[in-house]
Amino acid sequence: MRNNVATLCARVGIAALASLGGLAVAGGAASAAPSHEIAVVHSIVAAAPTLEECSAIHERIEGLEARVLSLQELLGEATPAQKPAIIKMIRKLEAQIVDLQAQLEGCPA
Repeated sequence: MRNNVATLCARVGIAALASLGGLAVAGGAASAAPSHEIAVVHSIVAAAPTLEECSAIHERIEGLEARVLSLQELLGEATPAQKPAIIKMIRKLEAQIVDLQAQLEGCPA
């Protein structure tokens, strides 16, 4: 009886581990050997942009903002058929501006 209980407990434990993915199956046969996994953590540290890079980003933002303003003016004169394409261009430019502004976070004020 004691042997049957031990066997049952072992089977239930193995089934629980298998359902949680705790057992590795190599070549189709179940293995109760512990598996060793290595976690590799990569950290990426971005260097702060140089003054020249910051100034180039500012100029790029100013140019995109000027294009947005001109498209907004064009939007006022556009036909209903033209408006969706213009709005799409404005949104694309605004997304680029947001991305560039995020790059300015490391720049001196």
